[in-house]
Amino acid sequence: MTQEFYDVVKLFGAGALGEDYCPDHELNIEGIYKLSLEQGIWQTVYLPLQKLADLSKCRMKFLSAVSKNISRKEFIYGIVDKLEDSGIECTYLKGVTVARFYKEPDCRISADTDILVDEKELSHAGKILKHEGFDVEENISNMYHFEARHPVGGILEVHKDLYQKHIRDILFKGLLTYDEPVNYVTIGERTIKTLGINDELNHLTAHYVKHYITKGAGIRPLMDLMLYMKHYEKEIDWDRYTRIWKEIGFYRLIEIFKGIAVKYWGFEFSTYNTEFADDVLSDIERGGLFGFGDEDGIDFLNVYLAETHGKDALDRYMSKNPLRSKWWRLFPNRRYLSRSGYPYAIKGGIFLLWARIARLVKIGSEIIFGKRKTSSIANYNLRTDENESEKQRMDLMRRIGLVKEDLEED
Repeated sequence: MTQEFYDVVKLFGAGALGEDYCPDHELNIEGIYKLSLEQGIWQTVYLPLQKLADLSKCRMKFLSAVSKNISRKEFIYGIVDKLEDSGIECTYLKGVTVARFYKEPDCRISADTDILVDEKELSHAGKILKHEGFDVEENISNMYHFEARHPVGGILEVHKDLYQKHIRDILFKGLLTYDEPVNYVTIGERTIKTLGINDELNHLTAHYVKHYITKGAGIRPLMDLMLYMKHYEKEIDWDRYTRIWKEIGFYRLIEIFKGIAVKYWGFEFSTYNTEFADDVLSDIERGGLFGFGDEDGIDFLNVYLAETHGKDALDRYMSKNPLRSKWWRLFPNRRYLSRSGYPYAIKGGIFLLWARIARLVKIGSEIIFGKRKTSSIANYNLRTDENESEKQRMDLMRRIGLVKEDLEED
């Protein structure tokens, strides 16, 4: 972990919790700014950093981003109300359910909002969103959600399920069930529906673990999970939670996540593991918000499953994942490209074509100069050999203890 990322982690914690950061060294403001953007947390980092450095040049951008976030949330609330008025029951997921725990909720900024609807209502929801001016993504039949984009509302992810089947059945062993009554929470003057307390905890955990194991995940969803745990600490069924995640096999990793919160943000938990906190944070720095900062790690889940679950599980995963074809590997969709160094790809059309060409040229040059193997691009749905990035991550997984049966902590 670099000094700049250490400072980002500490500043983010201070901003999220409403505290000050008192470093004993000079801060690299430019490096902190860059890493904060990569992690999607600049506005929260800005809050304590403005007390330590002259950020007057950034102030208007900060205020504009916060203002747009407030407008986006209010717009989406209105859209979800219209869906509900049309008979579509909507349950909010993730971000909107945890932003209220931040000291300044409007500074916890995300480009998307997630809602869960009944599968039978998915098509109906898409038609309503199109009528309201959204650019609605075509829904792949075996995908678990679709995206709808709006210039004011940002991205609305409409889920019919919480995970894709291959993730639910293989990575989480089919052990996650969601059967609690919905939880009603108050945000300002508005009351919204979320998953039940234990169900939402499992969903936040699974979402973070999924991204971390698949490719990598940033510190914003980690803070979300920690704040949720602390807010509902007395209402959570901890015995059930521990039992489920030990059986799935990621309990040790969750304890390390809690250890990061204890070591760097001052959280208090009865159980945690700080031994590998710095190693995991270094991995998080390399991957960025959702791992897209490390494109070479795109096949990591293949490598991980092949070693931890065996080839049969890997084959089942490949056969059920609609985005694991050679065609997709050669020509990724605009969402993937926009998060992988080609932000203009999200506009589609000629911009998407240009991003695909630029990416293939970059990969080709890396192959010519020996920085990348041909197999990393040509055999995406078959490749399980490790490139350098994946070797580093697998070594970390072995040191953590995630390639053997997860054992109860002493």
